[in-house]
Amino acid sequence: ESEQTRSFVYQMIGSWGTVFSSETWRFVRLWFEANHQVVPLDTVEAEDGTKSVRFINSGSAVIQGNAVTNHWYKETKGKMLTPWLAKFSHDFGAFCVYPHLPSAFSLLVNHQEKGLYLPETLGPDSVLLRNINEVSEGLSILSNSSPLSSLPGFDLCGDRVPSLTHLHRLNPIVCKPRSS
Repeated sequence: ESEQTRSFVYQMIGSWGTVFSSETWRFVRLWFEANHQVVPLDTVEAEDGTKSVRFINSGSAVIQGNAVTNHWYKETKGKMLTPWLAKFSHDFGAFCVYPHLPSAFSLLVNHQEKGLYLPETLGPDSVLLRNINEVSEGLSILSNSSPLSSLPGFDLCGDRVPSLTHLHRLNPIVCKPRSS
């Protein structure tokens, strides 16, 4: 396998397509609930005399430094799940395995629809495995691939790390500017 054709490990945990075991998801939810508290700030009275309570988020998914997810968190006012998952992966050294399957096949597809992050629809980024035979073949390829410890690993900045143990950082993330 060459580096261009093999699976890799990436610290960015996306909000869709990610598969957690029930124990891991429970742990993520407990961590999220402990870190994302919605607290009443004050009561506001409208001109018509109705009162409403303003709330603030007491927790933050901002990672000290300049991680791209900090921008997403601020843009969506904390409502997007991905920055929270990135903060979790940063705090605990978690990561996802991004499998390489032949012929651009994938177990999930990003349809790259026009919206918050794309000015126009780009269409699917890969070909979805659609039937049990295709999925079984894809899973067979994955189970016969390189051991996890030998896969290339990348941190939240997209920088290569020497080993998966380097993904657990308590220090700020300083991503180097990328040339386009």
